[in-house]
Amino acid sequence: MERDGIDNGKKRRRRTLPVYWAIPILLLVPVGGWLVLSACLTSSDFGVRSWGVLMVGRLRIATLAPRLVPSLKSPEHFDFDLSVWALGRIGDPRYIPPLIDALEVGGSAETEEVAEALIAIDSPRALAPLTAVATDSGKSLTARRYARYAITRITRAPDLQDFVRSPGPIRNEDYPFDAKYTETQQQEIFRKWWAKNKDRYPAK
Repeated sequence: MERDGIDNGKKRRRRTLPVYWAIPILLLVPVGGWLVLSACLTSSDFGVRSWGVLMVGRLRIATLAPRLVPSLKSPEHFDFDLSVWALGRIGDPRYIPPLIDALEVGGSAETEEVAEALIAIDSPRALAPLTAVATDSGKSLTARRYARYAITRITRAPDLQDFVRSPGPIRNEDYPFDAKYTETQQQEIFRKWWAKNKDRYPAK
């Protein structure tokens, strides 16, 4: 006779899996997710790849960051903007060099996205290459302006606050600081500022 969980005077024994059985499952879930995202990043389908890049950025998956770098070579690449955003969100200073190079691959909109990614990484490692761009007349005007903007945002230096506002569309050689500084004067301001302050910002 069975009643209230008792069978012939003996309590029923519940069958449960040992806790350690869950360990392989817990380990395989992230590995499986990594493999799925890795496959998405190599997909030729725009929606699938974009979703993969978006997830890599949202989840800050640094091990997949190298897969995003090739997209920075051309603003025509369909996930250029997402890749730039994802690298900024991941925040790894190792990707500063390809982002610096990307300052010159597009127009104002793309260059602003790159500058914001460098600001998000917020590393002193970016300051020397950014200053090199900001003070080089051989670089595009858009790249120089956004490099100065990024330097100002990263350092928060009081003596550079005239440049804290995003440059926006480049309408002429002196926009938007034509009332105070010419382009040549801006380059000189940042050149002197870096010579004076570079020891305060070691490239860690």
